[in-house]
Amino acid sequence: MALALTSADIAAITKALSSARLSTYAPPAAMAVSQTAPGATPSAHDLYPLALYRWNSEISGAFLTPLEICSVVLRNAISEAIEAKYGARWPWASGFERTLPNPHNGYSPRQDLFSQRNKFTSTGKIIPELKLAFWSQMLTARHDQRLWTPLLFQVFPNIQPGLTVAQARVAMYNDMEQLRKFRNRIAHHEPIFKAPLMQNMAAITELVAMRCWHTVAWLKSIETVTAMIALKP
Repeated sequence: MALALTSADIAAITKALSSARLSTYAPPAAMAVSQTAPGATPSAHDLYPLALYRWNSEISGAFLTPLEICSVVLRNAISEAIEAKYGARWPWASGFERTLPNPHNGYSPRQDLFSQRNKFTSTGKIIPELKLAFWSQMLTARHDQRLWTPLLFQVFPNIQPGLTVAQARVAMYNDMEQLRKFRNRIAHHEPIFKAPLMQNMAAITELVAMRCWHTVAWLKSIETVTAMIALKP
């Protein structure tokens, strides 16, 4: 049961969380400005930022399970394709290594791979340690000839019929990048209540469905995002 807050409680919580942070959760402009006196029962206007803050935290938590399942399913499918081309020890395959970009600035998939190779000696240990950016970068055009033209429909058998390899891969890359940035916002405790939440949930289920109908059915049966969205203050 939620604590019945007084205006003094709200003032103390606002100080603890910071007024700058809670200002992000300010009520809509149409809501009347509160005139609640200190010590009196807070109005809906006073309570709204904390209610929205709580809901934002809860919906963020609700997204963690679908995002985790999606990430694991995708990296396993992508690693299956890499293994089919470069062998079970693909993290150490020089041919694969040379296909990875290594920019001077920003994220480098090649350096990410090198870093994990220095820590672990088995492919199974390396796969979960590579950043989600590594896996989304694997869905760029540079890998079409070697990986995706021959293998995309093999590791993602439920891709919408009629799509070309390039069309399907681009759609998957865009969804993965959107979800990666969304997951990062959640990980850094940033507000997500203005994000396209239903669109993100749809992207998660579509990506998982491309790999496995059974897994997406299970995911839909356990996710709480949809119900939580309906409870937004």
